Amino acid sequence: MSIGNVPVGLLDLLVCLVWLATIYQGHRLFYLFRTKYPQIASKEIPYAFSHFAHPEKALYFFRRKARGVLRKDSELWRQRQWFVWLTLGSLIAPFVVFVAPILYARLQR
Repeated sequence: MSIGNVPVGLLDLLVCLVWLATIYQGHRLFYLFRTKYPQIASKEIPYAFSHFAHPEKALYFFRRKARGVLRKDSELWRQRQWFVWLTLGSLIAPFVVFVAPILYARLQR
């Protein structure tokens, strides 16, 4: 199946790539933050120094507290901005990709 000249599998691959980029960027941001600010990380993020996967390791960077700390460091702030945009993209892309074929099919009737 294709949408116009674009196969649906290619669009699915695009969604997967956005998700992978978001995961990679989130890990990168977390480990960089943990290295630069170990006291804040251990105080604010549960299981910051363990291998236990905890959602707060990603959600912390959306909190108002984190913005104040990250704005002081231009590298961390840039990494956070990438993470925020990729997270938004990972929420929007599946909707667009999975709804687009349905809308396209309805328009072809």
